[in-house]
Amino acid sequence: MKYAWIATCGTMANENALKLSRQKNSPARFVMGFKDAFAGRSTMMAEVTDNPAYKQGLPEYNEVLRVPFYDKRDPRSGEKALNVMKEHVAKHEGNISVFGFEPMLGEGGYQAAPREFFVPLLDFCKSKKYRDLGG
Repeated sequence: MKYAWIATCGTMANENALKLSRQKNSPARFVMGFKDAFAGRSTMMAEVTDNPAYKQGLPEYNEVLRVPFYDKRDPRSGEKALNVMKEHVAKHEGNISVFGFEPMLGEGGYQAAPREFFVPLLDFCKSKKYRDLGG
């Protein structure tokens, strides 16, 4: 590895990655994340996590743009996810700091996706200079 980030838990790793991304891409504030994502239980990561129970009593910042995750029953799910991502970018160009993704969703019932689902999404992000939050 060329670089490493030591953290006490995944939540702190995500918090620090988001902080670095926002500092680098300031004033961009939006986060793109998958529907049914889990990022952690801190205040900000609770917003990135797609579970209303974790947000109960917390302020809503409305800074997360949801992208649908892979659906093994839908052969077009990758195309649909990429189209939603492109719509978010078209609407919020210059105001998206990062794409936080998980190769396997934990909050939505442990859903995995093949590599082929992620490649077009990550290639699009790279073309727009967005960096991933984790994975």
